[in-house]
Amino acid sequence: MDIEEDKVKAEEFKNKGNEQFKKKEYASAIESYTNAISYGKNEASYYGNRAACYLAMEKYQLCINDCNKAMEIDPNFAKAYRRKALCQIQLLQFEDALLNIRKGIQIDGKDELLKQDLQDCERLKRQYERFLKYMEQNSFNDAMSELNQITQKIPKNVSLLVKKVMCLAMKGSTEQARQILITIQNQDEVKNDLYYLQGICELYNGKTDKAKVLFRSGMQFDPDNKKCREALKKAQKVEELKEKGNEAIKGNNYDESIKIYDEALQIDPNNRKLNSVILSNRALAYVKKKEYKKALEDVNKSIELDESYFRAYLRRADIKMKMGDFDSAIFDYQKVKELDASQNVDQLIKEAKIQAKQAKKKDYYKILGVERDSSDKEITKAYRKLALRWHPDKNQDNKVRLNFKLLKIQNQILIFSNKKEEADKIFRDINEAYQVLSDPEKKRMFDQGVDPNDQESGGMHADFNPNDIFKMFFGGGGGSSFDFGGAGGFPGGGFSQGGRNGSQSFTFRFG
Repeated sequence: MDIEEDKVKAEEFKNKGNEQFKKKEYASAIESYTNAISYGKNEASYYGNRAACYLAMEKYQLCINDCNKAMEIDPNFAKAYRRKALCQIQLLQFEDALLNIRKGIQIDGKDELLKQDLQDCERLKRQYERFLKYMEQNSFNDAMSELNQITQKIPKNVSLLVKKVMCLAMKGSTEQARQILITIQNQDEVKNDLYYLQGICELYNGKTDKAKVLFRSGMQFDPDNKKCREALKKAQKVEELKEKGNEAIKGNNYDESIKIYDEALQIDPNNRKLNSVILSNRALAYVKKKEYKKALEDVNKSIELDESYFRAYLRRADIKMKMGDFDSAIFDYQKVKELDASQNVDQLIKEAKIQAKQAKKKDYYKILGVERDSSDKEITKAYRKLALRWHPDKNQDNKVRLNFKLLKIQNQILIFSNKKEEADKIFRDINEAYQVLSDPEKKRMFDQGVDPNDQESGGMHADFNPNDIFKMFFGGGGGSSFDFGGAGGFPGGGFSQGGRNGSQSFTFRFG
């Protein structure tokens, strides 16, 4: 067969391949182009056409090989530069792709496809660089935003999908990460890291024990698997510190527990679920120390890391109750019920509603500055301190500026006064609060939402003299004399007490 006959045969196979390509019969077209090449080895278009088939079949390295051969035969074959660049883009080789696209444009400046490819490749390169930067910064939401745009153009790159698995796992979307991993787990590029990736998905889903099993399996499969070894070491250390912190709380060593939890939180900042638990536990330590602001900060971070962790909402509700934010506490209790129907919080919600109703009235606990779970001894101690401070005998000088903190409800309320009547009112409130909280039955009524001194709410008539209580603690004799009334003026520097027995007078001495 002579050269002319070979050319004819080659063209026949090329034309046949072209028809098959149009029908997307790529495997058959490759066979036809291969036959064409056997008859015309120095024809660049045959290699270029077969490269187009490999590109359509996502066999990128074979496509690149054919493009290289075509460019070797004809350095001005612009289509070969473009097809090679498209493969390099799919392989994340953006710099090389840009070189080939620009070379193609130099050869054929009118090719609009090459110009569009240049814009696309430059944009993808910038997005990929930003993605890597965000991953280094642990800004996983931003990283995922970039990655989603990249994968619209590069959907099947296994290396990129592995990165997507890691990014999703670290941002807490572990189920989505697992689903992607299932689709690529049989790829050669994944086999060595499969146990590690599976372990990371389990670890960041809060299943530490299962993750540790997978990391150990990875080390058995490959004793030199550093990723599995480091991940296992981290997981074990965090669990160890968490349990150590828990034991410190049980032993009432709250400062020590906080220190231990601090250390645990530094080990793996990406373990959102476990760190959520640790933050909630540290919040408990702050609650025990009555540092409610710090406790609230921790539990808010806990919920931010894991919005499905019902115990964090339960703890926040408890903190809100202690801070007097009862409506917020009710919301959190209801959230607990929503997240886990097995949690019986109905009674807690009922109590929060009672206290929310009380908060709109006089709060005897806050008047004395004590917690609702304070002991009788703590209540008495608070009363003694306040009663001595605010007895009108110590606040007679109208020219003296009184600076005091009256109540802490939602914000700190500072009241300044140069009026003796202000001290009288506070003194009466202090004694009224003690009169209720020191009486077991009245205290019980108040805790159930009934003010014993408010007849409208179902309580009893408030008929008491603050001096009676004060005299019981501090005795009488000498000093100034005061008459306390339920309302009205204070003739002669005292209070007038109405009632069945008329006004009453007691004398107190301050040393």
